Formats: sequence, C-alpha cells, structure tokens
Amino acid sequence: MDFFAKWQHRLATDEEAQYEYASESGFCPTHTWQLASMSSPRGFSRGHIKLLKRFSHKLRELANSPMGSLNGLSDILKYQRDCRVCCLMQDVEDATIQNLTGLLKEGESTHANLYAGKVCLRHLSMLIEAMRGDDVSIQAILSKTAERFDEIANNMASYVIELDKLKNRCLTKDQQYAYLDALNIVAGAKYLSTIL
Repeated sequence: MDFFAKWQHRLATDEEAQYEYASESGFCPTHTWQLASMSSPRGFSRGHIKLLKRFSHKLRELANSPMGSLNGLSDILKYQRDCRVCCLMQDVEDATIQNLTGLLKEGESTHANLYAGKVCLRHLSMLIEAMRGDDVSIQAILSKTAERFDEIANNMASYVIELDKLKNRCLTKDQQYAYLDALNIVAGAKYLSTIL
C-alpha cells in the first residue's frame, strides 16, 4: 500500500511522474483501480490528464490510418506483463520463492515446517516448480500443506457448529478466522489474487 500512496502523491504533484506514467500507459486495470481507491478525485484527475491525452492522440492517429493498422491499439493497452506494479510484485515473488527454496534445499526443516501449509496454492505451485527434482522435499511440503488444509477445514466446520450451537460463544481464535485462513491459502491474499 505504501507503493500506491507514494505513486498517488507523485501523480498528483509531480509533472515528471505524470509523463512517466503516461509513457508507460499507466498501470494494469486492477492496479489502476487500487490506485484510484487511495486517491482523491482531484488527485486522480490531475495524475491522469497526460495519460488520457496520450491515449487520445494515439486513437486519433489510428482513426486516420488504414484500418489494417488497428493493431496499434495494443500500444496503449496495459497488460499485467508490463504493469510496473505487477512486475514489482513478480520480482518480489520470485526472490521470495528462491529464498524459500534455498532454505528448504539446505535442509532447514524449521523453515519448511514454518512455511509449509501457509503458502497459497498459486505460490505453492511456484515453490514446487522451483523444487523440481527434489521429490522428497516436494512430498514433504505437499503433505504438510494437505495437513494444513485439513486443519483449516476442521476449524471452519467447528466454527459453524459452535455458532449454530452456542451462538458465538466459546470460539477459539483459530475457529473464528478459519475462513480467512482458507481464503488466503486457496485464493492468495485479497489484493494480490486479482493480479493474475
């Protein structure tokens, strides 16, 4: 969120940042919405004028060119693969997966037990891919993750039973938040999962 707060401020106050943002065609749709959610209407408007002017110019160029050149529209579309935020997140994900893979390959069982079952499915897939060839570690990680899924499922079932039975009394913290644990492990963190 700090990233968006800084960019929101830069776009609202810094003409150079506005040109930079426009030259990159902004952020992908998901991250544009996230930026907008942190911006005032005035700040968002100020920060996006140059971007919209760039798009307008490009669309006029396309309108005045042969219809076969409409593939130029892709020049202003922003995709996840070239979104500044998506790329930053991908770099962080890659580094984190590499660090975790290194710890696991070094036989750091403490780290394996700490992280196994707490990585969402998408990142678990990346971790398994990075561990390719180390079947013993992969089996251990998958087994530990399966145990965690069972634990969360059981906590959710207990949560529902206790709510139905006792009207929200006697719930453990694990039972109360099991649904959030399930969301994070199945779908990834809320603001990260919409990226891909």
